Amino acid sequence: MAGKAIHGRLTGTSAGTRVYPLVLPQNPVLPAVTYRVLSTTATHLFGTDADVEAVRVQVDCWATSYSAVRALAAEVSAALNRYSGTVNGIVVRDVLLQTELDLHEEDTGLRRVLQDFIIYLEA
Repeated sequence: MAGKAIHGRLTGTSAGTRVYPLVLPQNPVLPAVTYRVLSTTATHLFGTDADVEAVRVQVDCWATSYSAVRALAAEVSAALNRYSGTVNGIVVRDVLLQTELDLHEEDTGLRRVLQDFIIYLEA
């Protein structure tokens, strides 16, 4: 469910439809975004199951230059951080940006920004 919500929010960025689960396709058109669910945790409240689950999601922004990847990362952060609403039929209670890291991929020469989000979804 988190993947559908992420995909729906990120198609409005300059990556457009170039939002992919897990890995970039071969010979990708850039800029692009990949995402992966790292973990899902059910929440508990006073000994009962709450109606919210916390999903940790990694989002990677990809581009050929540092300025382009930073611009895309800013768009992704604006689209996701503190978002609440319904996306693709999934109720998102809140999204929090936890970590952001600038990276350079030596083998491809691509620039990457890794962003780690916690997404609170209605269970």
